[in-house]
Amino acid sequence: MKKQVIAGLILLIPLTLTIVILLFMIRLFTSPFLALFTQSFEHLFPTHTSHALLIILSYAASLLFLFILIYLLGVFAQWFFFKTLLNKAHHLFIKIPLIKSIFHVSRDLVKVFLSNKTASGFSHPVLIPFSTLDNYVLGLALKRNHPKIERLIPHAITTVFFPTSPHPISGFLAFVPKHLVKKVEKNNEEAIKFIISCGILSESHE
Repeated sequence: MKKQVIAGLILLIPLTLTIVILLFMIRLFTSPFLALFTQSFEHLFPTHTSHALLIILSYAASLLFLFILIYLLGVFAQWFFFKTLLNKAHHLFIKIPLIKSIFHVSRDLVKVFLSNKTASGFSHPVLIPFSTLDNYVLGLALKRNHPKIERLIPHAITTVFFPTSPHPISGFLAFVPKHLVKKVEKNNEEAIKFIISCGILSESHE
């Protein structure tokens, strides 16, 4: 019985977490348009239409509208006139003290995760010394070092981000001497999975 319960949890927990995160993302991106579509559908459909059905239709319409909006922004971004407006908006944002930090970080992160052509981002998993030379931590090596920081360090370095377990959102950024970095024969997805599971999940469990 114990094995069956564990097997059920292994199937249920990832599915539940996926649904929760997906619903959170849907609510996050559709909330600016949801009230507008809900009011519109209330006027369009008869009064006996259930409120739950109106909410579902509003979410579907909001998602469709958001997709079309993103697509059109991508099309407009290729036009010279629109690029000029974006550049002006960019220069405006970087002059506002608090907003410029949020804008730069969010823009760069989106570029890293959505673009395959960017030179930034993570290269491969590595082991680096942690606390002492005899202890190691699993991290992700960046594809390039920051030039200004690299010039301040007299020896060759590798910039490594090593996430914390079990949630990899937080972690530490380290500038490690290159000769101390050991490449791990895993891909980034396998390394993140290993870290999130606190070392429980490995190739032998797949």
